[in-house]
Amino acid sequence: MKFGENLKLLRKNAGMSQEQLAEKVKVSRQSVSKWENGESYPEMSNILELCRIYRCNLNNLISDTLVDFDNFDENIRSSVVKFKESKQRNVKLLSSAIHYVAKISRIIINLAVIILTLGLFAIPPVISKIEFIENSIVLSVNSDKITLSTDENDIYLEYRDDKKVIVENMGEPERANLENVLSILESKSNKVIIMICEIVCAQTIWILYLIEGVLQNMDRLGNNLRREKTPFILENARYIKKSAYLMTGTIILPLLTSFLTNLAFDIDLGLHINFANVLEVAFILLVAYVFEYGYEIQSDSNGVMYG
Repeated sequence: MKFGENLKLLRKNAGMSQEQLAEKVKVSRQSVSKWENGESYPEMSNILELCRIYRCNLNNLISDTLVDFDNFDENIRSSVVKFKESKQRNVKLLSSAIHYVAKISRIIINLAVIILTLGLFAIPPVISKIEFIENSIVLSVNSDKITLSTDENDIYLEYRDDKKVIVENMGEPERANLENVLSILESKSNKVIIMICEIVCAQTIWILYLIEGVLQNMDRLGNNLRREKTPFILENARYIKKSAYLMTGTIILPLLTSFLTNLAFDIDLGLHINFANVLEVAFILLVAYVFEYGYEIQSDSNGVMYG
């Protein structure tokens, strides 16, 4: 197959007339006709313009092996089309799952934020009714007392009529952490404890707010894929980048809270950087750059999904 036949095949596959092609290349229709009939050849500048129009390289245009998909055997064509449809169907199912899971998770998180916000107002009156005595937390509710205590192995909850139940079986690390918390609570005034609880609660609200932002970007990303857009668009790359930045906030915020409580109240909350979380953020940023690079590669695809 020669240059003229290749050009004619590309033009027909693109659904373009000789007049339309001539207008794009800025030559006469007769020139295009002569090129296709092998009566003449275009100048190099026109050849390069043809390559740009049909998104092919020079070798494809002049090659003897340019494939005409329309002339494939019907069975082969069917299997190729089904393969593409199958791939796209899988992407749609996955993106739909991401879209709906993100939506449901956002609703749950927003409810949790409302509950924690109400908890900010409930903390002072609740703490004022609590006593910290010998590795026990005693909460007075009307005439009843609820006691949370610990021994070497278990955490116990005692309530009316001296009923006692095991809340959790503890290992050595959990018991040490609980004893550390109880010793801190016993050594601080109720006012300080209220301030610490308010800070931790406010931090949790902000972390949930950041997670909600991540889910919102996931929702938008999944929605874009559901609408049959190519994944490699700048909008999707921005959603992935924003998610990485918000996740960075969920790493930094606890560290900042721990630093402030240590500075103000001499209390170490024991919050440290989790290296695995840092790697997750770095990986998400890498995915964002891959999407941007993919966008640059197919920037002239007009947003058509997967070719």
